[in-house]
Amino acid sequence: MEWREKAAQCFQNLIEEAGANHCAVQAREQGTWIDAGWDVPGGWMVAKCVLEGLSGGRGQVSYTQRQMADGMQIPALELFLDDPVGTARAFQRDEQGIYGVRGEEGYVLGVTDRPLAEEKGWKGNVVSAGPNSLFTGIMEAADLMAQCVQALEREGVSEILWGWSSCPLAAMTQDVEETRCRRLEMAKRHTAISLWVRGEGSAIRRAIEGMDMEEFFVHELVTACTYGKR
Repeated sequence: MEWREKAAQCFQNLIEEAGANHCAVQAREQGTWIDAGWDVPGGWMVAKCVLEGLSGGRGQVSYTQRQMADGMQIPALELFLDDPVGTARAFQRDEQGIYGVRGEEGYVLGVTDRPLAEEKGWKGNVVSAGPNSLFTGIMEAADLMAQCVQALEREGVSEILWGWSSCPLAAMTQDVEETRCRRLEMAKRHTAISLWVRGEGSAIRRAIEGMDMEEFFVHELVTACTYGKR
């Protein structure tokens, strides 16, 4: 199935399951807008469906749990990707703060954390949720692998074959800044990301050092070397 076709299928599923997924659908002249965390709760399943669309169906999106150092069990997002480069491209924001899978006349499946009230010519189908929502927390967790892929590409590593990530989801608060800080802490200290590549060791080391993440590892397939910060 083509990437756009999978994204379009996932968006249609979101429309059909909006009620069950605690979402609201609003038809617009230039496409459909889905509220996944502004005036409605949104939740786990809408985020999973969107991630399946952004990855083109080339992988697995699942939820698991992680035990923290204090013994507490918390939920985590887990990704297995067969095309991490393609998924990373889907996470690149445009000038309006939207990312996703584009078609010829706008987004087949777009995502933003900006409200519809700020819409200025958004074209296509867009899922939106506030920065303090569960949906946005899951999307930001998924974006961490995209950031690692982009770091490798900036250093000239172009053959990136597979990816895996496990990111604990920080507890949300009413304070947006506090929630942001908690998510950053999870990203830096507790998120595990592995990418399997073919590339120069020096370039891989530079990419890893450029990321503020303690558990980012790259497995180089020609030399069978694993690179990380420890």
